[in-house]
Amino acid sequence: MKSSVPEDQWTAYFKNNPPKDADMKDEASFEAYIEEQINHVVENPDKLPSYKSQSNRMRSIFEAQGTMDMYNGPAMKAARRNMLAGETKVETAESRETTSYQVTLKVGSLEVRFDSELPTDVWKRVVQDVPFAQRTESKLEGALRVQAEKMIVDAAYRNKFAEVKAWWERLRTESNPAVAVQGIVCAGHHAEEVRIHNNSLEGVNEGIHVGTSANQMNPNRVYHSGTVYISGNVMSLRRPVEQAVGVSGIFVGNCRHLTIENNRIKVPTFKKTKSQPFHHNWGVLIHGYLGRMVVVRQNRTQHCQTGIGVFALPQSESGNMWVAEYNLAEGASTVINAPDFIKSNNIS
Repeated sequence: MKSSVPEDQWTAYFKNNPPKDADMKDEASFEAYIEEQINHVVENPDKLPSYKSQSNRMRSIFEAQGTMDMYNGPAMKAARRNMLAGETKVETAESRETTSYQVTLKVGSLEVRFDSELPTDVWKRVVQDVPFAQRTESKLEGALRVQAEKMIVDAAYRNKFAEVKAWWERLRTESNPAVAVQGIVCAGHHAEEVRIHNNSLEGVNEGIHVGTSANQMNPNRVYHSGTVYISGNVMSLRRPVEQAVGVSGIFVGNCRHLTIENNRIKVPTFKKTKSQPFHHNWGVLIHGYLGRMVVVRQNRTQHCQTGIGVFALPQSESGNMWVAEYNLAEGASTVINAPDFIKSNNIS
């Protein structure tokens, strides 16, 4: 939901007012529970510090004007409710993702950091199986990779660790559908006109990739796509279980005339954790030598770290019609990373 109250205050509130089993029965029941809690806070602003200060300011205005009857009326109650939480929507997560951990290992004077589906204490035990001769700066990383491979191919070794055994069983028994590396690809040295319209893509790490590359016979020559028009596509992204972060929904490289509009890019299996805040880096990523026209508008991305990224080589404001406008990047850390002069009315 959209709210003027910081997320951490809502988290603390719901921790103290958790749903009952009946509230979790289905989407309608949970939505009713959420609505009940919102209305409870409207009547009891002290429950949320940020909303309390907002409510007190509004109440003081009506008290000063002697219009408390209006303040307590149904119209103002609805207004106060919408001020607290708007656009409330409940959706069922399609599947559960395992948690990623940021592992930090200290081995003598060395320190190793990496992401893993296994917690740090497991890796501390794994390190004990690394020979002392390999616990050096030049050899430790390779030795850990050998141990990781051993956990995968050697069942007896894997079963020494209860957490590793459980992780392996989840991979084996849970639904881990195949992931396509890319959905639609247009590549090569020449692409004068590219039109990609109204496709539905499911279970892809990268939805659409349009990029011409350098000729090996003439590596100094820059190849461009001509006119590229990408619109009306819906894609559901999924990162492979062995990959920490996915790539992008739509990628376009060197291009003379580009339009990307009315696409929806979503990460339906997304589960945010402290160590794994995002599963895909980009909703839309444009990178390379760009021509006079770049239009990116009315796209909706969900749970990508950055909604829109535009990186021009070189960058120039004069004589170009470049615009990125009216894009919605839900749940993004950064809505748009692009030159300031092309950004207009993009929100999260």
